[in-house]
Amino acid sequence: MFDNKIKTGIPGLDRLLFGGLQLPPMPKKGESMSYRPLTVVISGESGTYRTLFGMQLLHGLSMELQNEFPRDVEENKFKDSEQGKPEMQPDQKSLQYTLVAPCVISFKKQEQNLSDILLDMVIAKCVRRIIKHNLNKENCQIIRHKFSSSIFDFDGCTSICQFDIDEMDRYIGEEVVIYNNRTNALHFTTPYEPYMENSANADINDLIARRKYNSMNEYIKPDIQQMLPKDLSCEFFNVNIYGQIEAPNLCVKDKTKNGEKIYSPLGIANTEFIPCVVIDNYDQYMKLYSKAPQSLIVIYLENSKNKIKDINPDVWFDLRVAENPEIDYWINQLTIRKAILQNSALGWHQYKNRDYGIEVYPSSNVLLQRRRHMLKAIARANVDILSDTFQQYIDNYRYVNQDNNADDKCLQSYICKRYEEFKKDQARNSKDRLHKIYDSLRKDLRTSSVLSEILVDKAIDGTSTAIIGSANSYKRFLSLAKTFSASFVGNHTLYILLDQDAEKLRKSMVCPTWEYRNAKSGTNIKQFGKYKEHDSVSDNESGNLDCSDCYAGIHFWDVRMGNITSDEFFYYLTQQFESQPKIKQIIIDNIPRINYSFPLLKRDHLFLTTLVSICKEYKKDLVILCDRTSNYVDELRMLADNVICTERVEKETHIYVEQYNGYNAPSHIYACKVKKMEELFYCETHKEFHQYCLNENRVDNYDIRSLDKYWEPSQPNVLARIFNKNKGYETSK
Repeated sequence: MFDNKIKTGIPGLDRLLFGGLQLPPMPKKGESMSYRPLTVVISGESGTYRTLFGMQLLHGLSMELQNEFPRDVEENKFKDSEQGKPEMQPDQKSLQYTLVAPCVISFKKQEQNLSDILLDMVIAKCVRRIIKHNLNKENCQIIRHKFSSSIFDFDGCTSICQFDIDEMDRYIGEEVVIYNNRTNALHFTTPYEPYMENSANADINDLIARRKYNSMNEYIKPDIQQMLPKDLSCEFFNVNIYGQIEAPNLCVKDKTKNGEKIYSPLGIANTEFIPCVVIDNYDQYMKLYSKAPQSLIVIYLENSKNKIKDINPDVWFDLRVAENPEIDYWINQLTIRKAILQNSALGWHQYKNRDYGIEVYPSSNVLLQRRRHMLKAIARANVDILSDTFQQYIDNYRYVNQDNNADDKCLQSYICKRYEEFKKDQARNSKDRLHKIYDSLRKDLRTSSVLSEILVDKAIDGTSTAIIGSANSYKRFLSLAKTFSASFVGNHTLYILLDQDAEKLRKSMVCPTWEYRNAKSGTNIKQFGKYKEHDSVSDNESGNLDCSDCYAGIHFWDVRMGNITSDEFFYYLTQQFESQPKIKQIIIDNIPRINYSFPLLKRDHLFLTTLVSICKEYKKDLVILCDRTSNYVDELRMLADNVICTERVEKETHIYVEQYNGYNAPSHIYACKVKKMEELFYCETHKEFHQYCLNENRVDNYDIRSLDKYWEPSQPNVLARIFNKNKGYETSK
């Protein structure tokens, strides 16, 4: 029992625990009184959200335990197994325990406040899940259920709201309606206006409906549970909350085998277990009871570290408020000081209090960490460079649940199948690698073909590209070519806006092929892309591609200026990857803005390293635009797989590929001159074929030995002048 770890239900915390919380083995029949529960301590001073953290742990762990724990065995005792009813399993016969409701015991806080905290967290969590389901249009059946009408009271709603009650779940999924945990009600989303925050009625004017009950136990009624979908109904279950308690209300006397009388809180039977108990204040609890409750997990909330030694916990979460005096900013952090049954991530990690509870952001060190990497490296070092160990083979193969074969749905059968293929193809794979090394040397690559490979033709494989140049040197133009060429074949692109105006950037999102198509068709810009105002669907029906199809694959992620940490940034970046699997590449339009708008990102020396590593892990291409004089240039040149440099001189533009990931020619730099950048790319859309290409007729390739002059800040455009002088003409200075 409990071979698997139990998920905590706190986003990000399971990663620090490497999958979840490990529980000790369950006691056998007759050993319940001697069973020692898993003891967890959450310590921290005021303002660290200890109570919320503990109640969220209670909710998440109890929900997981109720799903995995064997039900009441008395209900499973069937005299006649031929009726199709399952017989008891051997582990169930030896255990014969059932779970009762989890509970919270507090000696200071009121029961009503504790119940409100728990219910607000659960409702906000369900709302968040509906929003996530709505993002995935192919899996949005959850919003077809009557969640809002089950949880909220619409009897006092206005006539307009009554008309739209059936659509309220859809409004929640599209964030037209939000849940406010201060008023315990649904509200319409309103435009952000700073002066409205000072209004006393700001949250009342847009109120729609309040929640029906003030206790989560009221929401487990059969009529409510039947209306909720399964993955939401499981969030609501009985929780016994005792606030400002007194001893006679809880304890009952019990007898041990020796006849000694002890106090057993909550009065449960020997065959019952509480899945999880949260106790606020260990000292006061022990003054009333002689032992811990008969529970699988006991969580103690302590504001002082002095009592930790007396509790002797199995798991110890320590919370703190870290102050950064340089920027006058405080950050909530946690660390796992002790976990005797399992390994856990080291160091301090940021967390925040959201509407749906605590959210933990694993540090960059955890994101970059590979467990047992150095041990595995010993075996890898003994294999020649053309061969792989089996671990390298499956890492490259990437286990995903996308195989059509039923056998591959099981990890064990998957590993066995992959190992057979590994042994069978080992020799052939080594020869293929050797051929690829020398086949790449036989290519007669020019700058135009290299640029085409990087910006237009390259398959998505997690490659990072840095585009570096002075201001107004067509850096964004090249990134737009990579954006629209990806959209052309159905791959989506996410632009990360670092405190940039989305409306202004949207105006600059012009396809690089518009000049070519406009000149070829002889039409004006309004007709570009075969768009017709009176009939915007006709082109799609005729088989031609519409420009709106490419724009449908471009997304903006607005990151507002401020003290966001790299841990929080990467947490939400991975959330974007998981919620939108169609996104295949990331573009950061102006990386130097970090220096002026994001002080905490600026201080993190592993920010770019972690960004490149995460994109490689998720197989997302990364494109970063950077000014030539920025302090990020040296780091980008070191980390990026491809480095493109741009230089503009009067009416011509020079492009250099300082580093290219797809060619093995030693110490080779590619250079070219483009007279008319607006015609560097072209797009053809017909019924028979579609293509998005680089126009090699606009490129003048030439050789260059070094870019040292390019990187001299006091000598702008010097390489272009040297090239033009060798050609017999000098550009104006």
